[in-house]
Amino acid sequence: AAVVLLLVFFWPVLLVVAGVLLGVHGVWHLCWRFKARQTYYTRTLPGDVQGCPEAAKKRKRVCVIGAGPAGLVAVKELLAEGHQVTCYERNSDIGGVFLYGKDKGGVYDDCVLTIGNYMMTFSDYFQKGDRYRFWTHTEYFEYLQGYAREFQLREKAKFHFQTTVEAVERAPAGGDSAATQWRVHTSSMRPDEWEYFDCVAVCNGAHQQPNRPALPGEDKSRITITHSETYKRAQGDPRFDGKRVVCVGVGETGVDVAAQVAKVARKAYLSMRRTPHVVPRNIWNLGYPGDAFSTRAMFYCNHKYINFLHSQDQTLKLSTFKAPWARRLFRGKMGLGDAVHAKIAELAERSGGAVTQQFLTKNDVFVPHLLDHTLEEKPLIARLEGSNTVVFTDDTTAEVDTILLSTGYVDTFPFLRDVKLDSVRDLYKHAFHPDVGPSLAFIGFVRPGTGGVPACAEMVARYFALLCSETRRLPADLQARIQHERGMEETLMSLSAGRVKTLVMYGDYMEALANHVGCAPQLLRVLFTDPRLWLKLAFAVMSPLQFRLRGPHARPDFARECLLQCPAPTPPPFALAQSVCAVLGWALGAALGFRPPSW
Repeated sequence: AAVVLLLVFFWPVLLVVAGVLLGVHGVWHLCWRFKARQTYYTRTLPGDVQGCPEAAKKRKRVCVIGAGPAGLVAVKELLAEGHQVTCYERNSDIGGVFLYGKDKGGVYDDCVLTIGNYMMTFSDYFQKGDRYRFWTHTEYFEYLQGYAREFQLREKAKFHFQTTVEAVERAPAGGDSAATQWRVHTSSMRPDEWEYFDCVAVCNGAHQQPNRPALPGEDKSRITITHSETYKRAQGDPRFDGKRVVCVGVGETGVDVAAQVAKVARKAYLSMRRTPHVVPRNIWNLGYPGDAFSTRAMFYCNHKYINFLHSQDQTLKLSTFKAPWARRLFRGKMGLGDAVHAKIAELAERSGGAVTQQFLTKNDVFVPHLLDHTLEEKPLIARLEGSNTVVFTDDTTAEVDTILLSTGYVDTFPFLRDVKLDSVRDLYKHAFHPDVGPSLAFIGFVRPGTGGVPACAEMVARYFALLCSETRRLPADLQARIQHERGMEETLMSLSAGRVKTLVMYGDYMEALANHVGCAPQLLRVLFTDPRLWLKLAFAVMSPLQFRLRGPHARPDFARECLLQCPAPTPPPFALAQSVCAVLGWALGAALGFRPPSW
């Protein structure tokens, strides 16, 4: 009780102290790193990636494979640079996994995105005045349709729908293809017919081939085993409604469908490899999405301090819930005394690692079902016995009718020939193959721990479009950078990096690529010319909109207007302390002659 009282009544003081410590250490850490040119993602100087002058840029024929979010933004950025674009899509329309279909994989009926709209948006298309919230899958599909209309993508590019790309290979030298680098064969072509291109963007997405682990004993079992790729709804589905179901996997889709199954199943279990680190949809019960604190100020802090503050927050949540008087006093305000937040804190402690070391499950809808026992926690499945028995690794058993596997997908490129790729971590920025160069890009294979895949895909697409124009180039020390960044990702995100090959740190990754493109905000200049905007850049969510303030194809007025309406929920004492330290750090950095690139 004494500890709780101390934390509660001296909370503002603690925030200021924590902010000062974070600011001072963060400034020292950044100055040291950038002076030594050692950042999480290798530092880029202007000469490292500068290509030909704008007036001399090239126009090329580019093939884009896939018309999901990554494919669409690739088409748009390539068109903006003046390239001739052809896009092949196996479905009947744009949208990728967000194109709903009863007989296709992708979104399900009640799917709500786990990323807030300010983080899921593209940088140059946003509905002004929209509040910070989660889109439904229908709303996001409509957003993609509006994006295509806004930039007239269907009119300016050639789209071939219901067309599967069967082969992509280097074009043979000589003949009509002497000036090309790639040739593409599709399902709509004759066997000997090819289309020739200068560059290719692979945007087919990471949700192509379900990861279907074999379960020992399944050949003798009568249990129905299905993958979440086929899931659309639980109610009315004979596989789940009124049945005994084991849901395997605690990713964002896994826990979402488990919560829906728990509402209609006779008995539901949640089987997990390891306890997930959960981010609540309503952070601190403040009414903001869970990524509201993914700010530039946070990303500029040392990871050890982020982990420390996060662990203290979890301790406070558990302490206030265990004390009856604290539950009556706070009644869930700031997540204090709240059963759901306390359970989330317990899961975080059991996850076995810090918040920056692992992939975060940004969905807490299943937690109430754990609390009311309509969903029961279980470890991994060891084997199946008899006709309906599941044996778990702790030797407990359950009689089951259905096993629902939410075990993710396997990256696969069956059409790609002559290019060896074991992991996207073997690519520069998860996009460019060191043995191929800038003519081939993998776009959409970056999954940030917090933040949206489309935002990262857009930044890669912008860089790729400039590479095609030859106004940018890849760094000369490409292989060394790949090895450095691969080691960094696997070390810092050690608990998840081996399993989730696409995982990156959002803030560091976006800032690094922004320096390649030339669109990183100039924070020091903004501080003295537009202080209101500076506060949003530092303490509001690190939205992709920030990267349209300057650089190629900038929309500064549009970006500023959207950013100023974005809420900044960082507690004022914390923000004030970090602001003071950041300004002092900039002055010190300028005096000593070294500074981070975005300054």
